[in-house]
Amino acid sequence: MRAVDVTTLKNVVVPAEHGASVMFAESLFAGLMIAASSKGFLLALGWAALFLMSNPLKIVIKDKLHCVFTPRTSMALWCSIIFGLLASVLFIATYIFSGPSFLLVLLGVIPLTILHLLAVVNAGRKELTAELSGALSLGGIAASIVLAAGYSYPQALVLWLVLAVRAMTSVVYVRERLSQSRAEINNFDVVNWTHIAGVTVLWALVIAHLVKPAIFLAGILLIMRLWFMYRRIPIRAKDLGLQELILGVVYATLVILAF
Repeated sequence: MRAVDVTTLKNVVVPAEHGASVMFAESLFAGLMIAASSKGFLLALGWAALFLMSNPLKIVIKDKLHCVFTPRTSMALWCSIIFGLLASVLFIATYIFSGPSFLLVLLGVIPLTILHLLAVVNAGRKELTAELSGALSLGGIAASIVLAAGYSYPQALVLWLVLAVRAMTSVVYVRERLSQSRAEINNFDVVNWTHIAGVTVLWALVIAHLVKPAIFLAGILLIMRLWFMYRRIPIRAKDLGLQELILGVVYATLVILAF
């Protein structure tokens, strides 16, 4: 059995994927600002507990598969149990006070979460499938919050779709920018077509009168981001993360205005 160094509680609980934390916060913020309600806030707390359970659970699964059990594994196991129970209580409370409407979102979130966990365990956090499935699932948080507040299923689905565009484009863009900084082979076509597809979806939603014109600006914002990629200037992961954080705040604000 290979020994593993004991880590602090913070390192066990806080997800290593900072981008996921940012997108989680964006989805939570958008959902609560669009449909602020006590039921939505209760559900948001449940999602927060579930999100904090994710990193300890990954540690437990990976250690189990490698036949490792250390104080770090034990800490992660207890954190998984505690946050899992807390999330369950909060989801049940939301069900009691708001009804089952938000549960439909789980039909989309659960498969994506399972796919994310499998990809992380088998290939690591930086594998494209792991990043995309995890990022796309986060839009379901905002969708469930607005459902709990009384919004319709089509409205919740459109909100999830708008946030999915942000997630999908960000994952491929960040991967390409980091590849540029490491002087690896560029794959501009994938980034270009992903952004074109995403912007097309956003503008189609406006034309169909499903969202307000503020989403036009969100599409322009995504296109402008490509300018940084074509400059081919190396960038540190920390600086790139800051850029994406700023973009995420602006994007989330436009989404709120659009709904």
